[in-house]
Amino acid sequence: MPGTVIENPRVLILKHPYISVKNENSFSFGGSQMWFGKTKSERKGLDALKRDNRIRCYGCGLVSAVDIFSYVSASAQDKDAEILSKEDYMKNLREYDDGMFHTLYYMGIPGTKLARKLNKLFKKHGLKFNADWGVSVYELVAKLEEMIKNDIPATLSIGPAFLKKDKLPLYKKKELNETSFEFYKDDDVKDHYVTVTGMVIGEKNRMLEISSWGRKYYIDFDEYVSFVDRNDNTLFSNIVYIKKI
Repeated sequence: MPGTVIENPRVLILKHPYISVKNENSFSFGGSQMWFGKTKSERKGLDALKRDNRIRCYGCGLVSAVDIFSYVSASAQDKDAEILSKEDYMKNLREYDDGMFHTLYYMGIPGTKLARKLNKLFKKHGLKFNADWGVSVYELVAKLEEMIKNDIPATLSIGPAFLKKDKLPLYKKKELNETSFEFYKDDDVKDHYVTVTGMVIGEKNRMLEISSWGRKYYIDFDEYVSFVDRNDNTLFSNIVYIKKI
């Protein structure tokens, strides 16, 4: 099945390389909660309540928030973020979970809490940023564009679609030539936080470059809005909007 082709797009990217983690001979695009804990089939009894298993199942918000904090901390000094080993990254994430974010079983981390805890980190480290949960759907793409232009990644929530099987497609990008890209479906998802790290804006399509599970994907913005309209509302599906102060 042919994908979506965008010709001569306007491309927005962050000023520095996004968070990368060294795992043996490869490098990730952002962190991944899937590096933690056991699979559902491996868990027994109360295993699901253990920290690493909570992070594996419900830690996507934790990953996004810590990655964004690490990125803007380095960017504020006009530096690239340090590339950590997988083991050091996981240790770092556990410390942030224990000391600040406290990922909950089943609930994960609500968007309002993500913003509140990020503000505590910004204040503690003297960073001139402010985080809020949620913007109007009519402002969403403009706020994302503003954040990327200001070198700030954005946590994006893809809501739970309660009692529905509907999921949002995730795309990979293929370069056709210097000015054209094809986006083809590679996966789908719901009830998940991702991190927006760029935008590819064509005449008809707007694709959001995202980090999820340590990989780079793309989301069609109009499909995202339709998914939210069908399944959720902007209380569950929105962004952590961060601005410089």
